[in-house]
Amino acid sequence: MLFNWNALAFTILAASRVEAGHNNAPTVDVTNGTITGVYSKEWDQDFFLGIPYAQPPIGDLRFRVPHSLNTTWNGSELATQYAPACIGYGSDQISYPEISEDCLYLNIVRPTTAVRNSSPWVGLPVVVFIHGGGLHQGSASDERYNLTYIVDRSVKINKPIIAVSINYRLSIWGFITGDEAILTGNANLGLRDQRLALRWIHENILEFRGDEQKITIWGQSAGAFSVGAHLTAYGGRDDKLFHGAIMQSGSPVYYGSMRDWNKTAFSIVSEGMSCNTTGDAEHVLQCLREVSFEDLNSFINETDLIRPGLWQPVVDGDFIQRHASEQLATGWFVKVPILVGANSDEGTALVDGNLINKTFDIGGGGSEWLIFLKENFIKVLETFPVPAPVPAGYVTRLWNIYQYQDIPDSFKGIWSSASDYYTLKANAYYGDAIIIAPRRLTCQTWEKYSVSSYCYSFEVVPNGRSKSDGATHFDEVAFVFNNQNGTGYQTNPLGGENAETFVAVSNNMTDTWIHFITKNSLDLDFYPEPASIAVFSEANIREFKGDYYPSAGIDLINSWNQEVYGR
Repeated sequence: MLFNWNALAFTILAASRVEAGHNNAPTVDVTNGTITGVYSKEWDQDFFLGIPYAQPPIGDLRFRVPHSLNTTWNGSELATQYAPACIGYGSDQISYPEISEDCLYLNIVRPTTAVRNSSPWVGLPVVVFIHGGGLHQGSASDERYNLTYIVDRSVKINKPIIAVSINYRLSIWGFITGDEAILTGNANLGLRDQRLALRWIHENILEFRGDEQKITIWGQSAGAFSVGAHLTAYGGRDDKLFHGAIMQSGSPVYYGSMRDWNKTAFSIVSEGMSCNTTGDAEHVLQCLREVSFEDLNSFINETDLIRPGLWQPVVDGDFIQRHASEQLATGWFVKVPILVGANSDEGTALVDGNLINKTFDIGGGGSEWLIFLKENFIKVLETFPVPAPVPAGYVTRLWNIYQYQDIPDSFKGIWSSASDYYTLKANAYYGDAIIIAPRRLTCQTWEKYSVSSYCYSFEVVPNGRSKSDGATHFDEVAFVFNNQNGTGYQTNPLGGENAETFVAVSNNMTDTWIHFITKNSLDLDFYPEPASIAVFSEANIREFKGDYYPSAGIDLINSWNQEVYGR
């Protein structure tokens, strides 16, 4: 079920000395028994890895809502190795040592001495990280999400925290769609996995010397959307499972459309597995549960049903009761403080480059050039499925705004051809539509309901990233995790000739995150202008500006959340 000890070097800490002797191995009593972790002398931290929080979703539990553990173990259960990543599809999953349907586990990292010196009656603040990956790939064991560095930083600034990361089901295994999933109450399984993990953490974190009244949920990209989904889950019902939320490049307003779930994909799978033999919804799902993993996985791969965005959350009337934009407008969300932001050039990593015509270049200027730009801008927006294909009449309105939007100073001199400028226009729209506009709407909504919100923009181009990409999607991750060694990256994002500046930005961001985790607020030292947006950049490390530019395109996008995007 769990992979070997050598994987620890891959997953938790490259070059860390892990002490697992009997005398210093930490033990904790949880609901289902005693678990034993490992102690790292180098980092003075306890690691509890691969803790089960649900029954394995295999056999009859495949394609069902997660079930709480119903067994106890004798003696002590070892929590010394990461569990396999969940089944997913993409470059991330290929790099993991092991993947499995049996993957619902979590990991806890705590500062040993800080825990020992703390009052037994006052637990440490807790942060729970939910990984990204488009809901089709990713894992809590990914080296880039190494929690040791942020926990270590928290001790250095005298604000110690406990950090948790969780696995959840992905792709079809976690987001099977179609009428059958809706009718049987088995939609949005990956989000329900996360919810059960949060419940387990709330019930057991005190035993790790964490404070169940100071839990912050934290996610990036699809993980940030997941955080947003918990803020709006069950119509915004507050189950007291968390008391603050951090969202990096994501928000409650989903980056894709929830207007229509993919019935076609479900039909292809059920018919391909000879399971579409009756109109009874439960019968079809039960048939799919009885198919071997090897046969089902092979069929999904062979029929190209692994495409990103194919298996996604849906409005099921239960976990997701309404479109998030509707719920935000009517106050149907958990009113806890948030820290939420985006990167300045999100779109450069999001546009499908195959849709961009780069063969036409007249050097810029003239009516012919503008016709080229408009035609290709319209082509991409009518074709690209995220958040949703935009009808022609709507695209024209967007073009009338984005054709006049200034090119960022950071791109001038790098992008110069007609196709370059067209690409920038498309990038700007997609960054706004998928991430930045929902981020601004979220900040405005929290302000409307007088709930604390701290909003930011990340504008640093890290080491190894082309200047032509700008500060794009995922670039902030190494900075926030204080990953100064670049663990998990081919090129250290915080290295190179600007390493000193990058480390300064990283320390500033990590400290800001830690302060929010410990207090669910930011004092004047970190956020002197609450009505503004914090900008993290190489030039000024952190400064503040008004959260209003660009406005026309973002305002139009946010007005279309239901009408055009269905979210």
